[in-house]
Amino acid sequence: MRLFPTRQGHRWRCLRSIEAATRTRHERDEFGRQQSEINREAARRAAENGHLLRQVQFPLP
Repeated sequence: MRLFPTRQGHRWRCLRSIEAATRTRHERDEFGRQQSEINREAARRAAENGHLLRQVQFPLP
């Protein structure tokens, strides 16, 4: 992660995102699709793990 200047002020951006911004539109779109899939999978795993943790803390009858 790097602090990156934008019109709205400085924002934290990952290096992959900064590098992708310099590529062609097609490559940027592909990067966005891949990152969205990564994020969806991470969210699914987090929800699954949260569900499992709640069962351990508060077992269902």
